[in-house]
Amino acid sequence: MKPQTKHKLVTLVSVIDCYHGNKDLSKPNNRVSNFLVLVCEIDQLALDLSKSKTENGLRSQTGFNWTRFIQGVLSSVSIDIQLEEEVVVYSSPYLEKMNDVLSRHSVRTMQNYLTWQLIIDRVNSLSRRFKDARARYRKTLYGTTVEDAWWRECVRYVQSSMENAVGALYVRETFAGESKRMVSDLISKIQKAYVETLEELSWMDTPSKEKAREKAMAIKEHIGDIPGLTCFSSQLNFSEEHYFENILENLKSEAHKSLKKLREPVDPDLWIIGAAVVNAFYSPNRNQIVFPAGILQPPFFSKHQHQALNFGGIGMVIGHEITHGFDDNGETVVIHCGYFGKPKANTVYHLESRYNNKLF
Repeated sequence: MKPQTKHKLVTLVSVIDCYHGNKDLSKPNNRVSNFLVLVCEIDQLALDLSKSKTENGLRSQTGFNWTRFIQGVLSSVSIDIQLEEEVVVYSSPYLEKMNDVLSRHSVRTMQNYLTWQLIIDRVNSLSRRFKDARARYRKTLYGTTVEDAWWRECVRYVQSSMENAVGALYVRETFAGESKRMVSDLISKIQKAYVETLEELSWMDTPSKEKAREKAMAIKEHIGDIPGLTCFSSQLNFSEEHYFENILENLKSEAHKSLKKLREPVDPDLWIIGAAVVNAFYSPNRNQIVFPAGILQPPFFSKHQHQALNFGGIGMVIGHEITHGFDDNGETVVIHCGYFGKPKANTVYHLESRYNNKLF
């Protein structure tokens, strides 16, 4: 057994020990043993299949009633799934071979495995006993037990799980409306400069330049705050006395929100991140650049500082995000209901020649 596997199993037992109220699980226990075997088998299955790819579809003989499962999940948001519904499966070999693993274990063992997955994913929301068990594992695996301060973890959780509420409060306190107009003007100027540089590229043919120009100028922008942002969702039922239950309430709410999107039309103006995030993003599928209010502050940007500083700060970020539209992920971005497509063959040839001859 590999050392990493051994230490992981020790951690599993420690966490199970916490979950069952400090029972002595070091003694022989068939339920625990069966559970640990299942964990090892599923981990190994994922590892094996990560090394290979296949185009085969999901076969019906997986032994699991996926129709019933999916219908049950989506019934929680009153969505009816028909037998002819199309389902995208990204890892059909994993699901096909999973049946071989599950057939060797009892329903009780599989229930224990699902419970374990929930617990290990929520360790940060549980008591110190669970965190100590994980810390011992990290100490063995990584050589460190450093964990963030609890206040920092709380801030991170609230911001990631309630990003609209945090964003609304942040925008209300810090973001001025004039800043949005100024950043939009910067984006427009940098887009034009980006297009002008295309004419200097001797290795790119004319059709590719035209496509690149069209795409660069079609990039949509989201700046600062989200229109109609509200502080809190009335659908959440939180309690000051029950922290972990609040976590579960939030998980349930987010899951329902995601599931409901199945029958809803795609919103092209949907923000991909909250307003209080200090970062910027490019979305290939939407050909969209996003600059949340969180990054529109010094040293990146200020309406009170010289425009040269804004160009050197947020301007650099704007140029970086626009460039993502032409990297290996962004080169096939959807534009005007079509695909931008890859560069022409002769453009690729000249580009590769320059790279091979170190002409960059």
